[in-house]
Amino acid sequence: MTGRCALSFGLAVVAFFVFVLAIPQDQSFHHFADDRTLAGLPNFWNVFSNLPFLLVWLAGCIRAEGIPQRVMFAGVLLTALGSSDYHFSPDDARLVWDRLPWLVVGLFGVAQLLEVWDIPIYQHLGVSGHMLKHLTAGLATYCLYLWETAAAKTPQRMVKT
Repeated sequence: MTGRCALSFGLAVVAFFVFVLAIPQDQSFHHFADDRTLAGLPNFWNVFSNLPFLLVWLAGCIRAEGIPQRVMFAGVLLTALGSSDYHFSPDDARLVWDRLPWLVVGLFGVAQLLEVWDIPIYQHLGVSGHMLKHLTAGLATYCLYLWETAAAKTPQRMVKT
């Protein structure tokens, strides 16, 4: 049942971001300091900088044991693909695919640590790591919402002249 729950949650998250309108950003956010085109790729170095994520994913595929590690490395692959796609042609609609995988990998890592340290956390704090995992996920979701709405109102980078 746990695998089905995780799969349905993952599909719900993806569906949410596919069907929800992009949060508008100040368009100067999408202008990078290094926007050179090399080998026919716009923003070459921004796209190419995702290669290490692909290498980490490949190493993870070889060494991953169990579903939690495979999920984490799938998030690393999605980070490489989403970030490459966004940096190839930056716009509001693609920005979520640059950020969402980072959130998934980061939250997954925190959740795994809180689960592993469940008993010691409870012994020292009187609150279970499992409960903290859920509180952290909820707080992180709210913080992401605040971050996105604030970014929509404030320019993030200075515009090149």
